[in-house]
Amino acid sequence: MLSTSGMLARTADRAQLVHPGRRRKHDALSSLVPATARGAVGAITTAGRMIRLSVMDMPVLEVAGGTISLNQGGKAKDYFSLARGEQVVGLVPLEKVLAVATAQGRIKRINPDYPANRDEWEVIALKEKDTVVAAVPSADESDQMVLITAGAQLLRFGADKVRPQGRTGSGIAGIKLAPGDEVIGFGAIPAAVADAPGAAVVVTAAAGDGTLEGLESGTIKVSELSEFPIKGRATGGVRAHRFLRGEERLMLGAAVLAAPMAADSSGSARTLPAEMARRDASGVALEQRITAVASSPEALSSVYAPRHR
Repeated sequence: MLSTSGMLARTADRAQLVHPGRRRKHDALSSLVPATARGAVGAITTAGRMIRLSVMDMPVLEVAGGTISLNQGGKAKDYFSLARGEQVVGLVPLEKVLAVATAQGRIKRINPDYPANRDEWEVIALKEKDTVVAAVPSADESDQMVLITAGAQLLRFGADKVRPQGRTGSGIAGIKLAPGDEVIGFGAIPAAVADAPGAAVVVTAAAGDGTLEGLESGTIKVSELSEFPIKGRATGGVRAHRFLRGEERLMLGAAVLAAPMAADSSGSARTLPAEMARRDASGVALEQRITAVASSPEALSSVYAPRHR
């Protein structure tokens, strides 16, 4: 498991992922990968690298009161040799097709043809100044690819529009970006839940360009993913958030499974609006620092784990 705050750990019992309702620090998970204790997983970085990580090297969690929390885990950055400015964006299984998206709007699905005798390798050839935004499992061609930009555009299309490539390819155009815009969020949502009421949501938060990272002011909203129509790949998508005066860009955009869990950069739990808003609404005033939104551990475990075991 990898938390949105960069904590890494493993647990021996999937049943321990059931969340009783009480939030704890570092409980919002950006990645949850089924694996054996003697197996390995891959860590994808912003530089387009995959680093092999032995499961045995991760700390084992002791679950208190049935609540999962990576407070007893280790800092992910301590397990990898990263270049300056490079960060781990997610953990992934080594044996399944993956989907990655970049800030410049490229998207790629990757066949698992990784070298067995190496500990790290490139999974996407990045253009100059481009970075990987997210990497998620996407073995099913019915998955819904969801790209969200800082300019508040959202594009949703089927994974069947992105043919899996080898690890050396550069991917294809995912979303058409306006000048100065960039992708800030990406998710692959199973088709079975993409249009089910309350099963998948889009969270967006807007602020002015001068706002520091952390979103201490601005507006935030939660919308049903089903509100956003499917469009063609490499198009501009649809409006995902209406900016108010003084707001110039999205600082946060996430397409996740219900029930979404928000956190700040330190891993502290944060609260999202309870009511759903229209896809092009402006949202409500943001009163807490929020840097990440993730699917609940139960949703990740029940939807993804059976397909990626």
